[in-house]
Amino acid sequence: MDERVGGSASMPVMRRIALTLAVLALPLLAFQAPPKKDATKPATKPAATKPATTKDTAPAKPAAKPAEAAPAAAPAGPRVYVAPFTGIWGLDIHPELCQRFVDDIKAKKPDLVVFTLDSQDLKEGFYTAERNEDGSGVFEDDSQRRMLKLLDEELRGTPTMMWVQDSWGYSTLLAFAFKDMYMKPGARLDGLGRVAERYSIEDPQVLAKFREAVVGIANGFFEVGGYDIMIGRAMMRPELKLSASWKGRDLVWTQDADGTWVVDGSEKAFAAFDADTAEDLGLADGSASDLGELMFLRGFREFQVVPSEQDPEMGAGERIGADWHRAWNKAFDTAEELWQDARSKLQLDAGKYTDLAKRHYEKIVDLLEKNDAAYTKWRMTRHPDLNQLKDQIERWKQEQIARNKAKKDNQGGSGTGGGRGGRGFGSPGGPGGG
Repeated sequence: MDERVGGSASMPVMRRIALTLAVLALPLLAFQAPPKKDATKPATKPAATKPATTKDTAPAKPAAKPAEAAPAAAPAGPRVYVAPFTGIWGLDIHPELCQRFVDDIKAKKPDLVVFTLDSQDLKEGFYTAERNEDGSGVFEDDSQRRMLKLLDEELRGTPTMMWVQDSWGYSTLLAFAFKDMYMKPGARLDGLGRVAERYSIEDPQVLAKFREAVVGIANGFFEVGGYDIMIGRAMMRPELKLSASWKGRDLVWTQDADGTWVVDGSEKAFAAFDADTAEDLGLADGSASDLGELMFLRGFREFQVVPSEQDPEMGAGERIGADWHRAWNKAFDTAEELWQDARSKLQLDAGKYTDLAKRHYEKIVDLLEKNDAAYTKWRMTRHPDLNQLKDQIERWKQEQIARNKAKKDNQGGSGTGGGRGGRGFGSPGGPGGG
């Protein structure tokens, strides 16, 4: 009886233990199942599903962005071509130099062209008459027209501006050829009284006509730049006064001293402007000490100066200007050396050194015909002009022909045309000599 009871009582206990173990095993089986399924994914789904969809490839796009962003590393801002006009008007500042600038600008196609101007015919002022030690400016009608045409017509469509470092003399005309003008603090727009030297004639009737012609040519620069020609007239004619008054938002210029702002109230002085006055009266758009400040005034925090192909460390215009100055000065210096050597040799022994002098003259002519600035300075320094040099060369040639003919006819004798050759310019007994 007790065994049955004990046996029957133990059976439910064993069942409960087994059932409990079975229940405890279920979470373990469930926990181990996912790894078995995940183990099959790399073998099946990557090959079956990813190639079939396009969006699954999107993660590869970020890798391409760095390559597309590479151009952003290039310098920002506009490409600026700086063309410096430095030195003496008619010599260093010359239509041939302007032509070189224009040709290079057209080839390089910059976003903006900045012409700079730094030129003084006199060191101090008009009344001190202290000439610049390098020479004084030269006003030639044809050169002015050529320069103006280059700036006005050849560069249309290209944004240009003028930045005046300082200007005293004929070069001031160049500043007024630009609608957009900026100045360096302390710079001047002065010295156009030199134009009066071109029409200083005693006959009053001739003077009036010639003055109008000369001032009219010079005022062409003001017209191209959009400035009132009354400004130019007062800067070139001492008897004319100049003042300005505001009418609303417009500045009106008058040839008198009755305006709100009197620029020139004298009948004996020429009108002129310093940087502050030019800016106050709207002639200049602002003042800048350096190129970076100038570009900032134009709205550019960053910019690139167009470099020279020969020397990337220099600006393209700077290199052209430096080469130009060096070339014309070398041409003049070489011509001067040849001239002085020919003169000294002819003075020493004209008969012996005639052929040498003729060769020197021929070289001088060749140099000056190829470089107009050098020839301009040649004429300014009281040398014979090209026609006189060529005439002397021709005389020497004819003398040589006559000597050769006489030698042949007389079998070495001293027939007509023989003996000493012509002395040439500057030698005793020759043209220009004592």
